[in-house]
Amino acid sequence: MVLPFHVFASSDLGKVRIGNITAFTGEVFVRTNGEWDRLGKTPHPIYSSDKVVTNRGRAEVSLADGEVLKLDTDSNISISQHKEKTGVFFKERVKSTQIDVLLGKIWFDIQSREKGNQIKFRTPSMTALIRGASGVAETNQRGESNFGLISGNAEASGYYENPSDMNPPDVDEYAENLRSDSGRANSDIQKLVKKAVQRQRAAKRAVADATVRIKKTDENDIREMALAAAAKAEAASAQAAADILSAQAVLTDAEQMKDEDMITKAQGFLNDIMDIADRAAESAQMTVQMADAALSATTPEISQAYAEAAMAFSSAAEANANATNAAVNVAEITVSDNDEEGMEAAKGEVEKAKRHAEKASAAAQNAAAQARAAANADTPEAVQAALAAAVANGAAASANGEASKINAIIAKALSTKNSDSVLKIQNTAGRAEGMAEEAFVRAENASVLAERAANATTKAGAQAVLIVAKAQAAAAKAQSAAAKAYAAAAKANANVAVRQASGDDRGAKLAQVEANAAEAHASISTRAAQNASGYAEIALKALTEKEATDAADDADDAFGDAEQAANNAENAANNTEETEEDSFTPGTGGASPTEKHQLPPIQTNPFQHDEGSASDK
Repeated sequence: MVLPFHVFASSDLGKVRIGNITAFTGEVFVRTNGEWDRLGKTPHPIYSSDKVVTNRGRAEVSLADGEVLKLDTDSNISISQHKEKTGVFFKERVKSTQIDVLLGKIWFDIQSREKGNQIKFRTPSMTALIRGASGVAETNQRGESNFGLISGNAEASGYYENPSDMNPPDVDEYAENLRSDSGRANSDIQKLVKKAVQRQRAAKRAVADATVRIKKTDENDIREMALAAAAKAEAASAQAAADILSAQAVLTDAEQMKDEDMITKAQGFLNDIMDIADRAAESAQMTVQMADAALSATTPEISQAYAEAAMAFSSAAEANANATNAAVNVAEITVSDNDEEGMEAAKGEVEKAKRHAEKASAAAQNAAAQARAAANADTPEAVQAALAAAVANGAAASANGEASKINAIIAKALSTKNSDSVLKIQNTAGRAEGMAEEAFVRAENASVLAERAANATTKAGAQAVLIVAKAQAAAAKAQSAAAKAYAAAAKANANVAVRQASGDDRGAKLAQVEANAAEAHASISTRAAQNASGYAEIALKALTEKEATDAADDADDAFGDAEQAANNAENAANNTEETEEDSFTPGTGGASPTEKHQLPPIQTNPFQHDEGSASDK
């Protein structure tokens, strides 16, 4: 059985820090890469395209060049940084920093900047270019703006009035003494942020609870595995539903800024995310149906077949949730940066994630069909063959779920324009996609063989086909394990990028050791999966039952090797997430290739049979 749970969520993947929140009081939220975080301590990093929202709270933001922003209660801003390549060697330099004041009052102190390197303030009704000035920018819930300078100068255009109060908000004031602006606090833009934060928190709790349940469940306990699959699918559906609210918040931002082009783009993203989330919900519903069937089945074999189908649908729900998570992140950055060209590659990864979700759903449907076939089978061999096909299709769904996770990671890395992290992670993506495709092929083989077993006219013929079907299932499980290993390697490299971005050089070096280990174990898992596929081909072409049985056993052993290497890769990836340096012990990601998994050379077809197959007997 294969039941990992990896709905992707990483808030600052490979992004370059452009500043920090240095002080706050009361309730303050920060959105980075589609993930909301309630501010708990300072300094808190700020990255390009981040959003900072104060409810009954205030915050002070210090940008990298010394600029200071102070946000009053019930304020809502987004910050993006635009760069350009200059010189013979195409070095990047900051061209401008854009601050969208969607709501509330912002006091600013901007240091003198050279020409071509400026800060732009945007409100729904005006724009100001600043290279050195202090003052106030303010927007109410109706989009009306105030703008004024205390010192310096700015190039302002649009419609605005002078602020009535130019004093900076007191960030040190006790939270209980703060008063909300009722108009701003009750505006659609603020209320939607609160809903999005609440829904995302609930989804994260559901994901965490499902993850714990999966880890504690014995894979031989069919009842608990079916229930764990249902919990996993419902958590994934909750995550996708939370992403809908985040996409609605993006649309509300665009509407608040009164930018028709942004509104059109945001509406398109929202429609797409709603469609994907609907598919996640459908997969979750099917998971529950299959889990119920597993609990009420009359035999252990039929119960397991339905449990495999439940796990397959939970993988489809997870894949769709990965797609919505990537899509909402791309939506946020496309709208805030208005950078359509830069997001094309990221949107391509979202499309890949959607295709993997479709593949996972197709495999899940096949698994369900095999579970029903097992329930209606007339012979023990037909039941076992249908079960093997359900297992194979469950593995194919899981492999595609793992591949979608990597697509989500790449989409986030691309959206941050961090080329180093993108290249490292992309190296794992193609391999995982290959594993997912091979798992799907093996699952299709197993489905065809299950049908032949059901139609076999003799017990010996059905038994021969069953053996070959089990070999296909073992190969599919091995491919899924290898895909899981590559997802772990992608996660590890992403965590290295996070540490580099935060300035944790020592942690990044230690994490890189574990990332390298994860990649090594992924390679081992791949080799084992290739062996498993080789043995599955041998079983298909075997001339005797003994040859087919030996090949099936070898394929199952190869799956065990692939699964162990994948677990080692996951352990290594988990080590990169350690936050306390003194607890970060490199090299604990599992046995090295010289200690375990010394596999035989990849087998293609050592018997070289030219005719006949077990499936024809």
